[in-house]
Amino acid sequence: MSDSIFAEGFRTDPYWWDAVPRDAGAGLPAEALPERADVVVVGSGYAGLHAAITLSRAGSEVVVLEAGPLGLGASTRNGGMVSGGVNVGKHASLDPATADEMLAEAAESYGWFEGFIRDEKIDAMYQRCGRFVGAHTRAAWQKQAEEVARLNDIADSGASMVPADRTHDHLASDFYHGGMLLDRSGAVHPAKLHHGVLSVAEAAGVSLFGGIRAGAITRSGTGLEVETSEHAIRAGAVIIATNGYSGDLSPWHQRRVVPVPSYQIATEELGAERVTELFPTHRMIADTKRLLYYFRPSPDRKRGLFGGRDASRRVPRAWLPWKRRGDDELAWPPRRSDGGRQPEPAKRLFRPQAGCVPGFSQDAVVPADGGQILRFPRLAGASSGRVAGARGRPRFRLT
Repeated sequence: MSDSIFAEGFRTDPYWWDAVPRDAGAGLPAEALPERADVVVVGSGYAGLHAAITLSRAGSEVVVLEAGPLGLGASTRNGGMVSGGVNVGKHASLDPATADEMLAEAAESYGWFEGFIRDEKIDAMYQRCGRFVGAHTRAAWQKQAEEVARLNDIADSGASMVPADRTHDHLASDFYHGGMLLDRSGAVHPAKLHHGVLSVAEAAGVSLFGGIRAGAITRSGTGLEVETSEHAIRAGAVIIATNGYSGDLSPWHQRRVVPVPSYQIATEELGAERVTELFPTHRMIADTKRLLYYFRPSPDRKRGLFGGRDASRRVPRAWLPWKRRGDDELAWPPRRSDGGRQPEPAKRLFRPQAGCVPGFSQDAVVPADGGQILRFPRLAGASSGRVAGARGRPRFRLT
């Protein structure tokens, strides 16, 4: 038997792209790029497309620019977990009134999302399956417990606590000290969701251009001018919706939105019975750490999917939080270093994927080594390139 941890058919493209491959030819041809538009949106992810749909339906002429194939970034690389604001204020200091307002708005957005995919008839494999948020320490469990009433009162989250000895009801691991259940939470196939939103934008009359990179944005008369890899385009307004992939497009955003590398892994097919043993309630799984882990069954419930934030300088294999067990198996889900139930083998890896899934604002990032310079590694892998276009070990001064 092979001692490789990689399954037959192993590739480095995101798992989600199997169902919806990236199409470099999607969108309008470059020669159709107009000289002017009412609004130029930079970025073809969820945020950029929804802004474009809203504006186009209101009568504006909208152009969307994407440096690579449409939907190349985080919108087709994420974990596919949807919630109503459970993480608001998780690692940021907010005054209580502001935090409550943000939580209420996030909860409202979840209802809006469900209505949008229903009304637009988007097949995103959406399931309102709930979430289990594991507590990585006993103190984290207590902090969760203190939030239950607030989450239920403001966000109608359906939150309840799970003691440590009932963790196995939701996840086959002893890594966590219990955790929180959230009923108002769900899952999607992110690439199918993006494909659906892209189709809605096209039907709304949005001009979509892949493979055209936006450059310098300058004032021109009463409007703005955007340099592109084709030719300049004038607009009344420009929306930058690039999240962790902004690079040097906007120095203002580069100082304030920190790209954080994230990594995901799909196992080989385990079968529905084995997946149910690992995820007995088929809920989405996250945890309370800053550099968190998150897991889920694949939408067809044949594989386990695992994700986490990159905390090392070597990816992918040097930091994988999967424990080797034997020559051809991996132990998964993870276990605590103090022992506990031995994880069951998850067999071989089928697909890793990398990307700048989140863009963290500066108030949500802890300075490294007590200073104000944060160092992030270059992100390796065929599906990622470099973090936000920076070279070597990029530095982000938070000012």
